[in-house]
Amino acid sequence: MKDNTERINELAFRLKDGDKSVFDELYSLTCSKAYFIALQINGDEHEAEDIVQDSYITALSKISTLDKTESFMSWFNRIVANKSKDYLKKRKPRVF
Repeated sequence: MKDNTERINELAFRLKDGDKSVFDELYSLTCSKAYFIALQINGDEHEAEDIVQDSYITALSKISTLDKTESFMSWFNRIVANKSKDYLKKRKPRVF
């Protein structure tokens, strides 16, 4: 059986090729790590869930810009990190 990295790369290739039916499996293989990244940067569970959702929407809309599907995870993780930083910028200052 293929390991997750190979399977993710295969699914990313198919998704980029227009096969939207693979999204659910790609999501299930990548969502935990995406959530962990968002939570580590933001520290808020609810925002982390929103960030992950926004990140998948962005990834789906920009999948055609992905040059190498073998780089899907690093590309997607960068999207999650950037979205997390954007959420931090939008936060109102908090009084301690």
